[in-house]
Amino acid sequence: MHKKKNVVILAPKHVGKTTTAKELSYLSEIPFFDSDALIIDFLFRKHQKQYRTVAEFFSQEGKDSFLQVESTVTREFLTQHDEFILATGGGVADNSAALLHMEKSYKVFLVAEAERICQRVFHFAVPVFVQVGVHKECGDSLSDLSQDELLQKHQEYFVRIFRQRNKIYKSLADFTLSVGSKTPQQIAKRIYDTM
Repeated sequence: MHKKKNVVILAPKHVGKTTTAKELSYLSEIPFFDSDALIIDFLFRKHQKQYRTVAEFFSQEGKDSFLQVESTVTREFLTQHDEFILATGGGVADNSAALLHMEKSYKVFLVAEAERICQRVFHFAVPVFVQVGVHKECGDSLSDLSQDELLQKHQEYFVRIFRQRNKIYKSLADFTLSVGSKTPQQIAKRIYDTM
């Protein structure tokens, strides 16, 4: 019988938190939850607002509103649940209030190479937090950039934020695991063995 029944998976965007958490839930028979889904549900229940994604809420309402909701949802969830595997949002490192609520949970940090994840993320689209951050840093000078230069700025920003967040996650983690070329099942098994 494993002792740790409230596990939080930490990592930046697209490292594999959700897939790993689902696999770990299956192995441990502890319920899986996704913080992005919890946030979307909270917004609908409390504010009767329907957002399709957290990114949509972030882009429409701004970072400060998002951080406040993320902290509230995290606090409410952790006080109402004793057993869970929780996949956090990739940017929870920016939310000290939400992280504080997680202090009694078993925190697992999944480490991945920034450049590899950057390629994966930018294959789909430029994340909203990157667009907002680069615009704040560069302002009107963005219009002078070519598409390639703009993409490079976005990627550099992503990698910088990724590394900053990794430092925070590493400092909080009870267990750190490099994902490398491991499958989600292998990652989940390694976590399960530490619980």
